[in-house]
Amino acid sequence: MSDVRRLSRYVIRESGESDFEALLRLNAESERFLSPLWLPRLQFLYGQAWYRRVICAGEAVLGFVLGFREVGRQRVAGGKKIVSLQEILLRPR
Repeated sequence: MSDVRRLSRYVIRESGESDFEALLRLNAESERFLSPLWLPRLQFLYGQAWYRRVICAGEAVLGFVLGFREVGRQRVAGGKKIVSLQEILLRPR
């Protein structure tokens, strides 16, 4: 089966506040890789993000991305730095 065909079952769309419960659940399932995320922090990050997408199969949210422009030394609650996608992509391997 081609990648295009497999992806046709999924939809990538703009996320909204109605997705927050699913985003928090997905983050909690991956906390061994990610920082904990609570609703107030998600609301803050969502407000700062310029790219907010979820991938869905039917009504089920399977994943999400919050993309940030350059943020310099900006830090969020808990003292953790917001890492921009640009920083991640430009890191030496």
